[in-house]
Amino acid sequence: MLRRYPDEIIEIIYEYDGRYKIAKKNNVKDLEDSIKWWYYIKNHNFEVYNVNGLYMSNEDRKYYREKIEESFSRFYFDRYNKVKKI
Repeated sequence: MLRRYPDEIIEIIYEYDGRYKIAKKNNVKDLEDSIKWWYYIKNHNFEVYNVNGLYMSNEDRKYYREKIEESFSRFYFDRYNKVKKI
């Protein structure tokens, strides 16, 4: 027979075990890497737009403007959290 322990005891066990701390560090590291990647892409697109803006087609200009103005949340969820539409 399985017994359900109180949440306080389960939290103490997990804190002692330490696995959730490792998972949290990994998640924070992944998020930091995603932020750095977004920042790099945003700056790269900005420089490409500034240097080559006069030679681009209107469609390319529109694409780069959208990418420059893209927020981190949109970048992150579009790239890393694909949800299947039913």
